[in-house]
Amino acid sequence: MRARPLSNRLAELAEGYRSVTDMIDGRVLAPTAPGWCERRNLTAFLLSLDDEALLYAETRGLCFALPQLPSPPAELTALCLWVQRELSAWTPLARSERALDTRHVGERKRVQVATFVEHALRSVPRPARIVDVGAGLGHLTRALASAMEVEAIGVEVEDARCRRATALAAGQIQFNSQDANTAIVIGPGDFAVGLHACGDLGDVLLRQATHVRAHVMLVSCCMQKVRAGSRGALSQAGLGAGLSFSKLALGLSNLSNWDQIDKMEQIHLGRRTRHALRQLLRARGQRVALGEETHGVHRRKFRRGLVTAATLACAHRKLAPPTATEIAHFERLGAEEYAVMRRLELPRSMLGRLVECVVVLDRAAYLEEADYAVEVGVLVPRGITPRNLAIIARA
Repeated sequence: MRARPLSNRLAELAEGYRSVTDMIDGRVLAPTAPGWCERRNLTAFLLSLDDEALLYAETRGLCFALPQLPSPPAELTALCLWVQRELSAWTPLARSERALDTRHVGERKRVQVATFVEHALRSVPRPARIVDVGAGLGHLTRALASAMEVEAIGVEVEDARCRRATALAAGQIQFNSQDANTAIVIGPGDFAVGLHACGDLGDVLLRQATHVRAHVMLVSCCMQKVRAGSRGALSQAGLGAGLSFSKLALGLSNLSNWDQIDKMEQIHLGRRTRHALRQLLRARGQRVALGEETHGVHRRKFRRGLVTAATLACAHRKLAPPTATEIAHFERLGAEEYAVMRRLELPRSMLGRLVECVVVLDRAAYLEEADYAVEVGVLVPRGITPRNLAIIARA
């Protein structure tokens, strides 16, 4: 990725990205083909996929599965080849076997923290302090403080997590409960880090770090958590390319293909149930915009099926409980309609990782423009976490 300046790389990727923004912003909300699907002559092919081919495309990713599917349209083939080429440009950073204090740390988190620490030690000189933004329970904060042998501060918005992090650190590290979007105290020579810093938080961290010339290491997450409802480009290269990201586009970046079929089916059960519930409530005369069907229902409850979700949703709205006839009708309707929507959404879903790549490159180009030495790459395998694109920047 460093063979060419990151700003040039971003400008090149942005040209292709703009050509598919109609797909990225064109979420499939009904069992009818969206305009972008019709314009590209994809509808007949997508609706012809049987259940086995559909599941294969979802778990493998459409751009990798397409050669094994029957008679794909030429335009879809060209699009998949372009996406695959762009994604393959992100090379893995070296793995780490660094030993860590693994108390209260799950295996996947342990691998992420260990690899993060390894690359921090390799790439960044001993800093004045470590400032961990979105520190959570402080696993990374503790590991970096121990490895670099410097003072560390954790910033976390949730009081309960701060208290737990302080207890796990035995009082040796300060954790501040505050909104890091509005208040991060980063000083010259500090090392500002974020492992899965959500939404606006990544941009805030970069702006404040570059203002004081602090070193940076960032892995982004949940890019759709933006207060303004959209995200503009951070870098001059991104601004020059006319990049902007709707909240819908940023949300697409948080979707991931899963290799495990059982996880994939659970995800689809939840989405199918939400669609069926939305139809049921509308039939009851309720005005339910997309997403409002979740009011009164925890997201995990949707994976228990329509009876549970509809009972909770009706109780929340002070409606009569759903009848057995309603449940049977809308379960059948939801399954039929969602099966169509699931197929039509395939090309759009494969662009989620591309959105993430463009945002990460925009952030990396911003640091490069500020005269940082910047490295970008895949921190850990996708099986550990799909949110695995890292930026390492030395002031």
